[in-house]
Amino acid sequence: MKRCLAFLILIHYPCFLYGQNLQVFAIRYLAYNTGKEIGMVSLLDIYVVNEHPDSLAVPNVEAMGIDSAKYFRLDAEYRKRMLNATGISESDTLFIYDYANNALFAFPVIALSAVACLNDYGGSDDWVFSQREYMIGFELDSLHFKNPGMHYHTSLVCFGKTNPFVKGRMKPVVWKNTKHKAIPIGAKASGDRPWLKKMAIGNTYSYKTARHLYLVQDLIQMGIVDGRHLMVLDRKSGKTVSERIFHDSEGTSLAPLNYVSRGDGKMLEQWTGKLFKNKPPVLFGFLYLSFGCPGITFLDNSESDLYIGCDNRH
Repeated sequence: MKRCLAFLILIHYPCFLYGQNLQVFAIRYLAYNTGKEIGMVSLLDIYVVNEHPDSLAVPNVEAMGIDSAKYFRLDAEYRKRMLNATGISESDTLFIYDYANNALFAFPVIALSAVACLNDYGGSDDWVFSQREYMIGFELDSLHFKNPGMHYHTSLVCFGKTNPFVKGRMKPVVWKNTKHKAIPIGAKASGDRPWLKKMAIGNTYSYKTARHLYLVQDLIQMGIVDGRHLMVLDRKSGKTVSERIFHDSEGTSLAPLNYVSRGDGKMLEQWTGKLFKNKPPVLFGFLYLSFGCPGITFLDNSESDLYIGCDNRH
């Protein structure tokens, strides 16, 4: 049976330049019984499917049979519908930047296969599959990389005419224990965050770059780290350029802090640096999400967080 299984890697932040805006997507890792290592950039966060017969995103899958309908390539007609709906052109390029390995790849869109894959929650009991049960986008197969598994884990993807990435400027955050007292939580324990009143202050950690001081403080409830308070300060002016509070909930959990929560250092979750041209430095990697999609924080209060279209239909 040719069943497609998809695993969402929440620490990845592929992106798409949509008009003047920076639109971000997650890269999906697909596995099915052929044993191939295949990735996919699903576009369903910007591809609004329509039930009108002339606007359907996939053909009549019942005619394919249940096994073939779980993963298939789109023909020219349905590929064109996808491109028209998302604003991607055949003359665009798909740029893949692996920030951990500082590797940049570029592939013409015209050379990529457009595919449809049954999403994580679809199964044989749902036959005949509706178009809303599919992830639809571009396939990245093992021919694109010598070591696809490595690149899938720390890659970002953008479509466009020119490369939007800045190479070699992203670094993992190296947290160190500090006694810095610059994070007062009392002022935050009001309004839409009354739960903070129940939190005790735990360890505080810091990280410095030439431009910024990063501070993160554990928030303790019932003896466990249940939240974190992040502040990033401009070292020259002392002004706060970003402040966030992260906490466990039904749909979120705290990611381990680099070199702190995990002594082996194998999972580097928090990354910072210059990632996009003509944009401020970024910071990400504090939360895992079961519902919805994560975001990238710009270290500039004038920029809103950039949320990732990860096609997470939990």
